[in-house]
Amino acid sequence: MVLEDNLVSNDPNVQCKERLICWESPPEGWVLLNTDGGSRGNPGIANAGGILRGDRGEWLQGFTENFGICTAVKVELKAVLCGLRMVRKLGFQKIWLEADSMIIVGML
Repeated sequence: MVLEDNLVSNDPNVQCKERLICWESPPEGWVLLNTDGGSRGNPGIANAGGILRGDRGEWLQGFTENFGICTAVKVELKAVLCGLRMVRKLGFQKIWLEADSMIIVGML
């Protein structure tokens, strides 16, 4: 479960809503690329990873990468780029991309 709108508060008067999230398959004939990146500090030590699945949920390939020191936004972008390069090498044409950073989604 995830806190809605990433709402985190120590204030006892603030109520947090939980919502169930789960993996959903892409349309038939498509592959789904999920990517994520994170850094310890901003900037900080940064790592990213991703997974590629078919339209029936089958695992196709994945990756992890260490990016040294960079910002949170930069590592999220690098995760997307690594994932798209991986998908291109595998020859897929119909790609559904999911990332958890609203900043990155807005940029794309």
